[in-house]
Amino acid sequence: MTVNRFKHLLRVLRFDDRETREERKKVDKFAAIRELFEEFNKLLRVYFSPSECVTVDETLRSFRGRCGFICYMPNKPCKYGILIRDVADANSRYMLGMLPYTGKADQPDPTFHITGAANIVKHLVEPYANSGRNVTVDRLYTSVELAEELLQKNLTYVGTIMTNRCHLPEEAKSVVGRQEHSSQFYWSDGVMVMSYAKNKKKNVLLLSTQHCEPLITADQKKKPEVMIYYNQTKGGIDSIDQMLETYTCRMSTRRWPVVVFLLMLDVAALNGWVILSQGPSAKFGDQKHGGRRAFLRELGLSLIKPHMQLRPPEGMVAATKMAVETVLKTKLRQPDVTPREVPDTVRARCHVCVAEQHGAGYKKARHRSVNKVKQRCSRCKRAVCQKHGKSAGIMCVPCSAAPAGTGLE
Repeated sequence: MTVNRFKHLLRVLRFDDRETREERKKVDKFAAIRELFEEFNKLLRVYFSPSECVTVDETLRSFRGRCGFICYMPNKPCKYGILIRDVADANSRYMLGMLPYTGKADQPDPTFHITGAANIVKHLVEPYANSGRNVTVDRLYTSVELAEELLQKNLTYVGTIMTNRCHLPEEAKSVVGRQEHSSQFYWSDGVMVMSYAKNKKKNVLLLSTQHCEPLITADQKKKPEVMIYYNQTKGGIDSIDQMLETYTCRMSTRRWPVVVFLLMLDVAALNGWVILSQGPSAKFGDQKHGGRRAFLRELGLSLIKPHMQLRPPEGMVAATKMAVETVLKTKLRQPDVTPREVPDTVRARCHVCVAEQHGAGYKKARHRSVNKVKQRCSRCKRAVCQKHGKSAGIMCVPCSAAPAGTGLE
């Protein structure tokens, strides 16, 4: 499609009924794209079974337009944007579910308006209850009460914890008098709290319901096993954010529903690559570099090829025709046209040379780089140079490659 048509489609793109939007916004500020977003969110868990560990974190999609629930997070690269809480597979980097932050509505619906760090984690991991999997989170969502609740649902829990949380031993909060790289362990009703003195001034607290033994590595830093496990499984969402920023369809827009829609397209493309790269064939995952790039290129071509094949070649300009033939890797069929009779004494430019010059600087190349000749093709009666003409019968290359009577050029 043309650029103007693409811009027109973006301007008229809507995801709901505009007439009833104001009424639905009183209950849910995300109403402009809520229905499509929920359908997409359900399909994320249908085609993939996660590994033994999932991770919960948050994503900030860059946006600075008018929005009633825009967030400011100085620790994120974009700082301003739409906040989305995510749950993903810790090993394969597959997005399993998303929960957008929409602020507080006038008449908030409890189905969509979920507040509290513990409630957010329980909502995201609810589909995996009683599965025996582990949940890894950062210190923003970690609490002893949440770990005990998930343990009752047969879900283990690993995460860093703040020193101001309740039910923590006072000895674990301080590093005074402790040796560097030393660890302390505390247990209570299946919940383990680990305190690691990273240096003389900094202390790291981790909570776990999966580890039950005080295992420590034998290297110089003497890191506990629970810390190594946390470092290995915590970066699921961060890796997804980095991958989405590397290859993205995001564009400049002032409409936040379009921003969410483009995020859904990026997540769908990434999840498709994860599924295909882990399959039995591993067509795009066996490459060390460029595997995802090759997949996205093949995905884009597979989406546009059916439309290009249905497009009639009549009235198509030469540059568009050459681009379509390059993608489809075949010649387009043209109707038989009676050629214009031109006397052999009139010199004209080779039509094959002129077609090859289409692109940047076409007009300049047409008038200076392509010489005029007198010889004509015996089939199409158009001017052809010695480079693109056959000696027998003086036939141009396109006519000699096509069977007689087909009309291919």
